[in-house]
Amino acid sequence: MSKVSQLDLNLLILLDILLSEKSVTAAAQRVGITQSAMSHSLKRLREMLNDPLLVKTAGGMEPTLRAKQLHGPIRSALNQLTELVSSDGRFDSFNSKREFSVLCNSYSALLFLPEVVNKLALVAPSVGLEASCEDNDTSRNWLSNRHDVTLGFQLLAEEKYVQQTLWQDELVVVVGRQNPLASSGGMSLQTFATAQHVSISDLNDCEAAIDTALENLAFNRRIKIKSCHLDAVLSMATQSELIATVPKRFVQAHSLEEDVVMFLPPCELPAITLYMGWEIDSEFDFGNQWLRNLISDIAYSQNKAFEQKSAQ
Repeated sequence: MSKVSQLDLNLLILLDILLSEKSVTAAAQRVGITQSAMSHSLKRLREMLNDPLLVKTAGGMEPTLRAKQLHGPIRSALNQLTELVSSDGRFDSFNSKREFSVLCNSYSALLFLPEVVNKLALVAPSVGLEASCEDNDTSRNWLSNRHDVTLGFQLLAEEKYVQQTLWQDELVVVVGRQNPLASSGGMSLQTFATAQHVSISDLNDCEAAIDTALENLAFNRRIKIKSCHLDAVLSMATQSELIATVPKRFVQAHSLEEDVVMFLPPCELPAITLYMGWEIDSEFDFGNQWLRNLISDIAYSQNKAFEQKSAQ
């Protein structure tokens, strides 16, 4: 008899809760059963999956590597099963208590998340959102199936992923208005290379493109400070004599033109493309579809606003 035929669906639900709470006591309280009953369920799961699943550490109970690998797929399967047996076969956003996870960089987080939160408050008041602002220039976080969608610049070649282009942006050089360079009227290649830069460490593709373009012209940047937060990079550039090369849309969206002077880069830099991606296994997950449509609608609205502003 296969393991699947022996597995109680209720055990999967309890495993999802145990791995979320990382505590037998808290999981039992959340479900409304005794701690003893939850401990018994954990024992059955350990025997079934041949893994301790939760182990004691100095900081409390922690999932094993096997448990971390299982958690995302199990949660996704339970969510899809719930939606498949719903009365109308669609995602009921207003009544759903689903928790979505989005992997993003600082650029997409600052441009998208505030509006996503506002939309959720209106159409999905009980839906939760976890935004992981990590280095998503590699797909290592996807392999654990931890995230519903990702927002970033990386084009994923693996066949297990689907991606949609949200928009393209261009890089501009910004300096604070108190910077002596602000009144220069332009940014020469020599000035750009010898100035002190603040760089964005979580936009690795952008930074690599800048360095490659300069190296092809026999120049190198002088990077003084690295930060993983785009808003911090802009703040440092506006309040010091550092310069930064950043996506133009972020400067425009946050009305920072009053605080900075923007220059075209002194060398040719490629446009950056913002992608939304998801695993192909989630293609027909009603909740995932709903979240993707929500983000796509926001991107469309922001695109129109940027186009109108640029045309002025």
